[in-house]
Amino acid sequence: MIDYIIVIYKNYDLLDLQVENFKRLFPNKDYRLIVVDNTPDNEKRTIEACKDPIIDNFILCESVPTFDGLSHGKAINEGLKYVQSDIVGIIDSDYFILNKNIHDYVYKKFSQGYKAIGTEYNDGKDTKNWVAKKPEAFENIPACFGAYYDAELAKSHSWIITEKELDEEGLKKELKGSKLKFAKEQLKGGAKKDDVDLAGGRKRSKKAGSKKAGSKKAGSKKAGSKKAGSKKSGAKK
Repeated sequence: MIDYIIVIYKNYDLLDLQVENFKRLFPNKDYRLIVVDNTPDNEKRTIEACKDPIIDNFILCESVPTFDGLSHGKAINEGLKYVQSDIVGIIDSDYFILNKNIHDYVYKKFSQGYKAIGTEYNDGKDTKNWVAKKPEAFENIPACFGAYYDAELAKSHSWIITEKELDEEGLKKELKGSKLKFAKEQLKGGAKKDDVDLAGGRKRSKKAGSKKAGSKKAGSKKAGSKKAGSKKSGAKK
């Protein structure tokens, strides 16, 4: 048995299609379907698909328009509270399963030790040949997401993603700041300044076996140069 979570957001027409697709693919009902309605509260409505008997849990999630990662992530977290199976499928409302034998494939992979399997992520950029041919046609198209997870693993993490987490430049600055903080802490702990770099790690000391330690400076001509035993030392004034 595999439990599925589908989050809908205003797109009740897609729920209708999902219900029909699940009926067609899995006539033996070897799954549990959990639908989370994340539509803004003032726009929620009920259609026939919402009351279809193949839906085991239909959850009305309190929702107001906000950043998608916060809203959608919160809805998935809510859906996970109702999961009873060892494996959970989390799919977008516009992600449609086409392989009627998908469960056999999922069970096989998990028996081999996999904890998560799913579709290849497509960021809508020219990382795909078919997108690279005409990238302007794929602008602002949302990612289509579908995957299966070890339920315990899925429940152990929050699915909420903040804008800050998606701000790569901001994260780089924050990471740099944390590295500097770590470096200062190392210095306070007694580490020598030369042994701590700004990345927060310890530098490999060059003093131990470096050329500097056994460089020409130690036994160079300068050390044993004529200056030491030159005519100047025994020269007449």
